[in-house]
Amino acid sequence: MKIKNHKNSRIFAKKILFFHYFKKRVLSIRTLICFIILIFPIFMSLGPIPFNNEINQNTVDKDIFWDQFINAYTIVFRFFPIIIAFDLISGEFSNKTAMILYSTVSRNKVLISKILLSIVHLSIILIFSFIIFEIAVFLSFNFTISTPILISGFFLIFIDLFFWLSVTIMISALSKNSIITIGISYFIINAELQMLFFGEYIYVFKFISYTYYENSIRFFLRNLIFNQNIIYNQNIFFENLILSFAVFICAPLIIYLITFYGFNKVDLNKIL
Repeated sequence: MKIKNHKNSRIFAKKILFFHYFKKRVLSIRTLICFIILIFPIFMSLGPIPFNNEINQNTVDKDIFWDQFINAYTIVFRFFPIIIAFDLISGEFSNKTAMILYSTVSRNKVLISKILLSIVHLSIILIFSFIIFEIAVFLSFNFTISTPILISGFFLIFIDLFFWLSVTIMISALSKNSIITIGISYFIINAELQMLFFGEYIYVFKFISYTYYENSIRFFLRNLIFNQNIIYNQNIFFENLILSFAVFICAPLIIYLITFYGFNKVDLNKIL
């Protein structure tokens, strides 16, 4: 009976923490800022259509959604995790409430609640952006994105943002400084974008670039969906594809484990 009551109290505590942070963070100005920023990738995606391409279902699915919208998200959406989570953990240290919070509630409960909240927060913004984009496409071209392609694109973007969210939360938890979190997260994302848009990957560094593996999966899915085949060439090999899927899916989970381990090792008495 005591074990059951203890388990119920833990679940209740997690729910209280989750809804407390939901009201504090999701219903805030940062969410409005993300919604405003969403306008730019939508307009970028509805820009010039490739020359001599008539507007049909394939054009909407392939050129407008997969080639233009997915590429536009790479520039804009990756900064959303910074906006959402830069002070997720470090904010408690900045306003000196960390000692009170972590002395009354276990660190793991707080981390789990905040991570779940950030995932929900990011999902709300992403779902809203897809709905707005779908409406914009319909009003502009009288077509809608095919459901299987829309779902594939959604999960591709979601997992990618899930990774950058995990990086931001890890830096926030281990540095315990919001300014450092913004600086390091921005530097890493900007470096990835520089390699993506302004030059080839340096061979030594491409294997530690998350974008390199994400691009391999995007290339594979694009050919599988629109060409109904798998192209093996110098850009993608079977072994590289397996590695890409493994890194793409497992890297965020590994980073979260590092975050839990590292944050639980921190001596709050020395910091505060």
